[in-house]
Amino acid sequence: MNKKHIVCTQCVMDTSDKDIYFNEKGVCSHCLNFDETYHVSPAQEEENLASLAVKLKSHSAKYDCIVGMSGGVDSSYVAHLAAEMNLNPLVVHLDNGWNSRLAIRNVAKIIDKHQFDLETLIIDWQEFRDLQKAFLRAGVIDIELLTDHAITATLYRLAQKHNIKYILSGVNYATEHGMPLSWNWNKDDKTNIEAIHKQFGEVKLSTFPLISQKKLASLRQSETGPESINVLNLINYSAARAKQELQSGYGWEAYSGKHFESVFTRFYQSYILPVKFGVDKRKVHLSALIRNGEINREQAMLELAKPAIENRQLLRDRDYVIDKLEMDLESFEGLMKSSPVPHEHYASDFTASHQLRKQSGFIANLFKKESQVEKQASALLKHYLDRYQGKTFVIYCAGEIGARTLEQAREKGVYEKIVAVVDNKANHNQHNLGDILVQSPEVLGSLDFEVLLIASHKYQDEIFQNLISLPNMTEKTLIRLRDC
Repeated sequence: MNKKHIVCTQCVMDTSDKDIYFNEKGVCSHCLNFDETYHVSPAQEEENLASLAVKLKSHSAKYDCIVGMSGGVDSSYVAHLAAEMNLNPLVVHLDNGWNSRLAIRNVAKIIDKHQFDLETLIIDWQEFRDLQKAFLRAGVIDIELLTDHAITATLYRLAQKHNIKYILSGVNYATEHGMPLSWNWNKDDKTNIEAIHKQFGEVKLSTFPLISQKKLASLRQSETGPESINVLNLINYSAARAKQELQSGYGWEAYSGKHFESVFTRFYQSYILPVKFGVDKRKVHLSALIRNGEINREQAMLELAKPAIENRQLLRDRDYVIDKLEMDLESFEGLMKSSPVPHEHYASDFTASHQLRKQSGFIANLFKKESQVEKQASALLKHYLDRYQGKTFVIYCAGEIGARTLEQAREKGVYEKIVAVVDNKANHNQHNLGDILVQSPEVLGSLDFEVLLIASHKYQDEIFQNLISLPNMTEKTLIRLRDC
């Protein structure tokens, strides 16, 4: 039976996200989960950037940081902020063969104005074309992870080469919050890339930038490894205001859609995703803008009523992409009609953790809205504790969520299943406690347990990624009570 189509009453996300859930007022889990603490005062913005500038300049090297720049609004604004902070960044541009002329012009305008050094990595087209065709044949959804992985591998390699301690990233919460887990895959999954290419590829990979999850985890946990900083999370980031500043300051040119600086991305989001996977990423992007106060729901609905791009442009893009990939229309359309295949069908570094994140996603922000959610809290927590009945637990708890988790565990008579509690309630030292688990997740290695439940507002992504990289965590179950 088909799932009833429901649209959120606050944003435009709907049941095309198969893991979404709604409260009794029709508000979706992504809206309930939105963390408004990312909004800061103008004074705090100034202080954040000033402190960051001091931090980045404290490392003695030719470059203060490294900035990956595509020519899109987010990465362009990061380069702009680097200039505002009087930093000397090394700007890196990845050319995967799909850059639009507009993207190249935008990069050049910012580089030329500030005289930043630029390194452009041109990916071997034969290899990249073969990888993209392999992913199309494999039937997986996240073809774009190839580019994202190559960017990550390149930034870390160049950071080490030039002794750069910091990477400034354009990843941001304000305009990217709420991406369904089933709509993408972990960008660090080298094993998944290699497994799919081994089965469907035809060209030997000799130069394509790859980095293992083990090496990434080691670099991210190392005191000497480059630290990635999401600088846009330190300000009240607005894509609309960023575009205005870039246009007035550099003559920067906007695109019709998010990440449309790439011809392939434009076609992927406008054709491949909706035709093969039933996914319209505009719903995520527009919903994030609604939560960020940049547009209202009515404006978003009107935008969704329009095609992502004009039909003649879509057909031109289709013919261009098929020709560039050296495919024919019949075989390409055959792939579009074939059933999607999940990434976890192939070898992966993240299969178990991805499934667990999807399973636990429906209890995101469980304790945040007292009046309507508290009734569900004990039942849902008990559901998870009962689901793993007889297994031993470690709970990392911090703040209100952590306190309520322990309270519910005691009330439901399951507290005896918990072998250890990492609790900061006594000293309220959440940040220091978080730092311990972010930087030294191995502290849990000496404990004999089967299930780790993370119940905290802060540090979830860092803790989660670090923990699943530990060898002794591969057979343990990790659950998050908030899916940020």
